[in-house]
Amino acid sequence: MNYTAITIGPIYDVILDTLNDKNKTKRLKAGSYYFSYFMKELAEGLKDNFDIIVPFNEIKDEDIKEMGIYHDRLIACSNEDIETIKKKFESAYNNAFKKIAVNFKLDAEKLKEDMNNHYFFASEEELKEVNENIIFAINEVLDSLEQNRIMSFDGRFDEIKNFQQRVVEGEKKEFNKVKSLEDIAGNFKYYAVLYADGDSMGKKIKEIAKEDATKITELSKKLYKFFTEDNLANKIKNFGGELIFAGGDDILAFLPLISGNKTIFELIEEIHQNFKNKVGEDISMSFGISVVYVKFPLKKAIEDAQNFLYEAKDFRKSKKTNQGAVAIEVMKHSGHYFKSFHVINSNEYEKFKGFIEKALKKEEKIPKGLQYKLNLYKDVIISKYKNENKENKNSIVSFFENIFNELSNEELEEIKKVAEYFDIHKPKTEKELNKLISDFHIVKFIRDRNETVKN
Repeated sequence: MNYTAITIGPIYDVILDTLNDKNKTKRLKAGSYYFSYFMKELAEGLKDNFDIIVPFNEIKDEDIKEMGIYHDRLIACSNEDIETIKKKFESAYNNAFKKIAVNFKLDAEKLKEDMNNHYFFASEEELKEVNENIIFAINEVLDSLEQNRIMSFDGRFDEIKNFQQRVVEGEKKEFNKVKSLEDIAGNFKYYAVLYADGDSMGKKIKEIAKEDATKITELSKKLYKFFTEDNLANKIKNFGGELIFAGGDDILAFLPLISGNKTIFELIEEIHQNFKNKVGEDISMSFGISVVYVKFPLKKAIEDAQNFLYEAKDFRKSKKTNQGAVAIEVMKHSGHYFKSFHVINSNEYEKFKGFIEKALKKEEKIPKGLQYKLNLYKDVIISKYKNENKENKNSIVSFFENIFNELSNEELEEIKKVAEYFDIHKPKTEKELNKLISDFHIVKFIRDRNETVKN
């Protein structure tokens, strides 16, 4: 068996370069759509002569009209000799550019110049010298090729930008209703950049490929069904946001923090559960969320959300859980920021959502000076949990009642719940305590949303 594989790009560079233009959300979606459209045309041209392992390529045209749904890598195999598959691959590769050029009245050669794709051809024996697992070997080679990409923004991406412009100006009616960042932020003036990615996918692929590399196609099909059967694009649109891309197991979306009587925390829990239902209970999805003021640089917000995703995955590993995690940072217009971490579906996440729900309804009675006082008694709180042992299970409730003794009975009841929340986490380091304090900054941010912009 002989193999061919390709990694296409530079997706991220085009996305960031797009942010210099107007209609950012539309252009981002159009850029995402371009790369997905190219991969679709390439897969169409290959499938008569190759067995395509990934991505799952029986995708309906309507499923890529509003988002990028194809992965940025393609792996295919054939029993024909290397020279034959090379000729057939390159013919399909060139035809993919020609089809896009004809459909959008563009220059095929210029489109090709705008992309920085890498592909190779190898026998099974050659790949096994890299790694006994064929799929891992192919990905190692593609990783190496990607690292050699050299980007220059001088005069680059002009034809891809022309493609985006045609789409934005109405050649694809689906893009006419794409929301701007201002639409998404609404009166709140803040919106969330969400970056999500499947957890333990490498382990899953390794297990599948050990038995039969071609079975990776089934995993790719499950991911496709997660995006389409669950209608992720509509779910996010109905929440008031925009899905920018959903390819492989990656998601990038712009969302309001609040939609009606629902917050982003319920939405990601729903997405997480649907992912597990469709793809497998043994894997999960984690999220990085950057909540920013509507005038905050979008490029920085996207980069932050991606970095927070990595932090969420590290947090998940530290908790040794099979559930996904979320890292969320709120960057206020004033420059004040706070970051929080949670394991989805955990007891503490449910408690946190309880505070958020009450804040959304403006029913919670947490005093405004809570964060200040918690910082004031930081060392005492940490010490109490550090000195806890099997015989002496310290609760912070009585201590909280003592330091907040000037409050009304109603407020004290709320403080008890805050103390019980601390007892669940038992913070023994300043970092752990700061995470809890950030939770209540977020609760306050949602409670005071009408006044937030002034701060």
